[in-house]
Amino acid sequence: MPKRQTLTRTAMRINRQKIQRPNPAKPTRKVVRLDAAYDVADMADTALTELFGRAGFESGLSALDPQTRRTLIDRSRYEILQANAWLKGSARSAVNWVIGRGPFLEVKLDGKPEIARAIEQKFNAWMKLVKAPRKLRTMCYAKITDGSGMALVITNERLKGKVKLDFVPFEDDQVRAPFGQLSNGNWQAAYALDGKELDVAGNPLRYWILDQHPADNPGAQPKPIDAEYVIDVWCQERPSQGRAVPEMATAIGNGPMMRIYQKAVLDAATTAAKHTVLIETNVDKFDDGEIVYQPVDAAVEMPITYGTQTFLPEGHKASQLKAEQPTATHSEFMRHNVSAAGRPIGQPSHIATGDAIGSNYASGQLGRQDYETDVDVQRQDWETEGLDKLLTHWLQEAALVGEIPAEYADGLPAHEWRWNRKRHQDTMKEYTGRQVAVGSGLTSPSFWQEDDGVDPEEEDAASARSHGITIEQFREARFRTLFPVAAIAVLGAGLTPAPAPPTTGGPPDKKAKATR
Repeated sequence: MPKRQTLTRTAMRINRQKIQRPNPAKPTRKVVRLDAAYDVADMADTALTELFGRAGFESGLSALDPQTRRTLIDRSRYEILQANAWLKGSARSAVNWVIGRGPFLEVKLDGKPEIARAIEQKFNAWMKLVKAPRKLRTMCYAKITDGSGMALVITNERLKGKVKLDFVPFEDDQVRAPFGQLSNGNWQAAYALDGKELDVAGNPLRYWILDQHPADNPGAQPKPIDAEYVIDVWCQERPSQGRAVPEMATAIGNGPMMRIYQKAVLDAATTAAKHTVLIETNVDKFDDGEIVYQPVDAAVEMPITYGTQTFLPEGHKASQLKAEQPTATHSEFMRHNVSAAGRPIGQPSHIATGDAIGSNYASGQLGRQDYETDVDVQRQDWETEGLDKLLTHWLQEAALVGEIPAEYADGLPAHEWRWNRKRHQDTMKEYTGRQVAVGSGLTSPSFWQEDDGVDPEEEDAASARSHGITIEQFREARFRTLFPVAAIAVLGAGLTPAPAPPTTGGPPDKKAKATR
């Protein structure tokens, strides 16, 4: 390469470096002031401030004072359980979807199936004895209207059997701060949550609970109960939040609007129906010197006999009153508000309203799939905050009275809660997919049995009894049916059906078929 060309390229490279890396002695940084703002953060706009109410910088512990919470709960109960049939139906659907007939316990102990089976049977029988599904549904209603489903774990000597454990739902109103100061001098910190004490990690320590509703005895003093014996299932939406709020709090304002609108439409229709005809005149003067018209007083009522022909006063004409309210869109208005009320609890429109008008099969299934995800999330809260706590207490007492081995008194064994699953509408497609999954070895039959909310051991045992064989024989027959080739290699010939002969692919012999 010529020397001149080499120098030229070197100079170009140096120039590029100077452009890409400016001289540090001459800083190029500039401070730029961005003259911009968020419109919704304008505190000087009075109209905007009114729209957002009292929203401001508040901690999760003091965001709702006790009186505000009770007012919100009272209005939520009134709107959902008493005043609005649409919202009550939406809440009922939510309870039936989440709790339904209640869960059952499935214990998994490696190498100890008999003990696991005994614990399952005894605990599920106890759940039925104490009417647990009904109590859970009551708590689920309270979780929607009050924000929290609460129950107290107690000893009930009237229960049949050795285990006297029971749990009783109670109102959120019964959790109250005690009157007066506490001896430890930390009243504000301990009772900032209106009767619910938290530790430094935000976990509940104690609940101060009244024996009865405060409306029945306003002067009663609450008693401290360890959080270990209190079931409190609620949805936490802020990291520092300590008390629950009604789940439909953002939608209960729709209820009064629905009643006002419905009454306005009804009044307009009723007013129009009450007026058979309206009489108006275009006469300016009733006496012009030549003709004397017959005046009619304003708002006078003139009865008209059915089946008669009536002549109007001269200069007057008749017309009917029309209801100008948008009665044609009344249904749309009501459905829109009900659908909006179902959104805080994850309900799609066709479940919140109770009908699927305007939805086809595909859209209904799509909305249902999304709601099933929400139901699974809610059930996880019921399991961790409620059912696991009940199981812990039951294991302790059952071991104490000799119902189960003492080694299971401390700590929860490996277990699952099985809920009744909502069936797919097209069962043929569902079971065809299951058959493919099981036949290919991707899943097991027990996986789908558990997905249906049933115990695989019970189902297999019931099937074996119905055929008059043992459960081992039933499972072997099922294995040979699902995997005939593998069954011969693993279990031997036995009664395994022979594989079907391969087809040649040619057309069938019609003559031979006719001869046969």
